[in-house]
Amino acid sequence: MTLLVPLALALTLLLDPVSGSFGVEDLPTTSTRVGGEPIEVRIANTRTARAQGFQHASPEQLSTERVLFVWSEPHRPSFHMHNVSAPLDIAWIAEGEIIAIERMTPGEQGYRPPEPVDAALELAPKQTETIGIEPGTQIEIP
Repeated sequence: MTLLVPLALALTLLLDPVSGSFGVEDLPTTSTRVGGEPIEVRIANTRTARAQGFQHASPEQLSTERVLFVWSEPHRPSFHMHNVSAPLDIAWIAEGEIIAIERMTPGEQGYRPPEPVDAALELAPKQTETIGIEPGTQIEIP
């Protein structure tokens, strides 16, 4: 019984983004290539990490970080922008190629790819332009 209370507290802190204990800064960072150019991304490849994404991120994090969502099997996930304070672009990725890009608006929901994907990249709209992300761009999935 003495182990259950600390374990429950640890899980609550880990899974509660409002407490500030788990955020985009806690997602692991890796390097990947987009259109042949190296970029740093945060990886969201677990259920908890994908659920967190950019929720409760600071304006600076929203403008500088990138989150790469990865799934083991292609499917059509649904994204929302609850608890996100600025627009983001999402690049839908299938088999290492960006198939579509969509602008997401704070507070909205129901963003889905046009076909099954195995990854998605969220980033600030300015970064999409700076990096040169567009449909047809190749991206390495780590």
